[in-house]
Amino acid sequence: MEAIRRFKPDVIFSHRPAEYFQHRAMARRAEDAWFQSGWACSADLGEPHFACALYQFEVLQLMPEATHLVDVSDTFQAKLDAWAEFKTGQEHLGSEFDRMEVRARFHGSRIGVRYAEALSRSHFIPQAVGSLDEL
Repeated sequence: MEAIRRFKPDVIFSHRPAEYFQHRAMARRAEDAWFQSGWACSADLGEPHFACALYQFEVLQLMPEATHLVDVSDTFQAKLDAWAEFKTGQEHLGSEFDRMEVRARFHGSRIGVRYAEALSRSHFIPQAVGSLDEL
């Protein structure tokens, strides 16, 4: 909540709850912080700020319920390079490189691009809609 109030993002990206226990915990904490960061409470954590959306991403498990597929063809190599810097995870997560590429190629094939990332918009906070044009 403090980070949301300090950096004032328009959109938040987080783990999804269908992953393993640590990612489930992070997904829940992110939604709770997103929800409460807009309240006039916990003043010691900064001025209230409400981000308009929270999107969850897949890490280990395929996300069949994606609400958005984002073309990341131009930046996918940067993701692999960043993952390579996670030295402590390489011993037990080194095979994740292949899975990341397979998932990105699969999602890309669904929208006609080389690589895509799957995102799912959280509905933890309902979206207010005044007209159909806002959808």
